[in-house]
Amino acid sequence: MLSYNKMTKKKKMKIIATFFFPPLFFYVLYFGRIYPGVEMAGNSLAGITPENAVRLLSEKTGPPAKLIVLNLASAEENEQHFKISPESIDFSYDFPKSARVAYLQGRSGNWLHDIPKIIRGLFRKKEYGLRVNLNEEKLNLYLGTIAGQVAEEPIFPTAEISNQQIIIKKGKAGRDIDIQELRTRIGQNLIFAKTYPVIIPTVSIDPSLNEEEV
Repeated sequence: MLSYNKMTKKKKMKIIATFFFPPLFFYVLYFGRIYPGVEMAGNSLAGITPENAVRLLSEKTGPPAKLIVLNLASAEENEQHFKISPESIDFSYDFPKSARVAYLQGRSGNWLHDIPKIIRGLFRKKEYGLRVNLNEEKLNLYLGTIAGQVAEEPIFPTAEISNQQIIIKKGKAGRDIDIQELRTRIGQNLIFAKTYPVIIPTVSIDPSLNEEEV
């Protein structure tokens, strides 16, 4: 009976060790370090301290030489290019804050949320956006200028009498830009350190009449 109890205790200890020690080893290994699967600007930050993450990001990531906003014009028009320099909008990366964000992934304090996130990070990497500083007022001024050059007023249908005939002019479609979406696209390029051009999202404004309506 005593031998049986000893065997039972050993089995319990093995079960406890199997489920308890791997997580304990993991948390000790990553104590003060960024969890697996965390990337920023194409750089893996897994297993390093926030201080080293700041150093790595500052060495590997610099502000873009210029932001190119490209107007996707229609086929019969020439494409318009608008360039915004980082200095003109007081742009810079906040590497300490970015490293802090990376470190806090899986450390929200909510275990039901953190544990699945940590486990996913063991098998799949995820890119997180850098934290940035910029002057929103200056950026909005640039976007307003771009909107003024890209937007086209629509021409509404008109009717006139000439030689006892009613002449109906169908009108013409215009376009506007989605400022909010453009701001979002620029922001995505910046926080993920992308260098490809940003396509200006346009919205068609078409009050013209079709052939049947005329």
